[in-house]
Amino acid sequence: MRTVTILNSKRPSPWLLGIFHKDWRPYQYDAFTDVVNSFEKKPIAILEAPTGTGKTAIATAAAHKLGKTTVVVQNLGLLEQYEEYGFNILKGKQAYPCAHVEKNREWLRKYDREATAADCHYGEMHQCPYGRVCEYMLAREKAIGSLHMACTYKYAALSKKVQDRDGLFVMDEIHNAVSEILSIGSFEMDNFEREKHELPPFVLENHGEGEGGLLSESDIDEIVHWISASMVKLGKINLFDEITPEGTEKKKLFERFQSLIELMTVCKDTLFYRCKTEKRYIKGRMQKVKSIEFRTTSPSYVYYKMTGNKTNILMMSATIGSPSSLIAGEFHIGRDKYDYFKYPHPVPANKRPVFDISNYAMTHSNLSKRPFLYDYQAKDIAEWINNYTNKKWRGIVLTTSNKKIEKLREGLEKYLGKDRVFRNGNGSLQERIEHFVNNSDEGVVHVDTIQGWGTGIDLKGDIARYSVVAGVVFPNPTDAFEAIRMSTPSGRRYNTAFAYNAVQQATGRVSRGEKIGDEYMLNVSALADKMAVSKLAMANYSQWFKEAIIKI
Repeated sequence: MRTVTILNSKRPSPWLLGIFHKDWRPYQYDAFTDVVNSFEKKPIAILEAPTGTGKTAIATAAAHKLGKTTVVVQNLGLLEQYEEYGFNILKGKQAYPCAHVEKNREWLRKYDREATAADCHYGEMHQCPYGRVCEYMLAREKAIGSLHMACTYKYAALSKKVQDRDGLFVMDEIHNAVSEILSIGSFEMDNFEREKHELPPFVLENHGEGEGGLLSESDIDEIVHWISASMVKLGKINLFDEITPEGTEKKKLFERFQSLIELMTVCKDTLFYRCKTEKRYIKGRMQKVKSIEFRTTSPSYVYYKMTGNKTNILMMSATIGSPSSLIAGEFHIGRDKYDYFKYPHPVPANKRPVFDISNYAMTHSNLSKRPFLYDYQAKDIAEWINNYTNKKWRGIVLTTSNKKIEKLREGLEKYLGKDRVFRNGNGSLQERIEHFVNNSDEGVVHVDTIQGWGTGIDLKGDIARYSVVAGVVFPNPTDAFEAIRMSTPSGRRYNTAFAYNAVQQATGRVSRGEKIGDEYMLNVSALADKMAVSKLAMANYSQWFKEAIIKI
């Protein structure tokens, strides 16, 4: 880690570096100068800048200084932040309407929906007679040809045009990059999709005794034959079928198979395969579903695809803690290749306290032997909410499984009252988030999974003023894919660092560095699982987070 220093006491106005702010935020200019100067000696800079520092502005200043820049983020919300800072953003094809007038007219008449650019049935999109007015193609041309562009990790991983850009590469929310990349390097299909397209039966159904495992060369040969037969079947589309939803769906699946072939070619030594049967609720009833999945156990292939042509790389997050565990080990980046900079939190610790109210380790083995701990934990959380938060404040309680959610809801209804516990049905994660964010009831507490809620959600102002971490999300040791990942030193270190990173991210949902007049807004958090305050946890937490923990 490099010592953080102020390299220039006379700071230029932010607007001179492309930032339309009146003043620099605390540590913002220092971070910019340290990062840019570090590139003179090392190609990679890893930056830990807590929430409220303004990482988007830091990346903008670096882009203004260094020239051609490509930023990658996880979701459209973060992408739009960069658009506000003058970056040309590029969304996925599904975000843009199809420009083909006759096709849209036909789809509206026959299928009651309009097509998107993702439904393009042309082999090359420029072949479309409406290509010159296609919003997606115009956005792509503008972004790829611009000095400063931003897109999602997924788009960068799949687009050769983005990969071919040189210059600075900024990886935002780097704490989630490994998981994001592992999900990109994957292929899944269930029996419903296979039967719909009349593809051959799945192969290697008992691979890894049904639990899955790495593929051998003979396994790969068998799967390649299945893929070839499936692609031959999908390739038989007549000209009329091409412009239908079914035709475009086949075209997309064909492209997915092409990506799978590339994955199998490059990642054959780290390719995990599983054919499984599980029960799912479909159309109101439980059904058995057979599915297959391919996943690479290493993110390094996709990482080097994205970064191979880049001159410098800036990795940013509010929560890094240990860069060697969370990032460098998984991407095989030597310590001589990067500098690590970390900055204090701009908000005083007493305005973002994290209360340690943990009395029990809420592990699976512990809960199996002592199921009464669910009730004890709910009582502890309810007492903390009553004693340390305002009754009008809204809050979130985050745990690790649907069973724990229900147990916590039952307990909190018992100790806080049913009117205080927010119920939002069993919709998708995005639907649950939107329901809570758009609701304005005072004093309610929402219980959900830390997965999904623990990063990238801005619960600013009175949307939520407190957050409780009720469980640490460790990988499932009985899952064959996770077991393979955990069998490697880098995978084991990453999974541990990632679990504790999620704890910090969860508390950061409510602590946004906002001010009421000249005073920072008070936001509070609590850790209600002993695993969240263990020695291992403390070894992985960022310093600014540890400084805020208070034992009560």
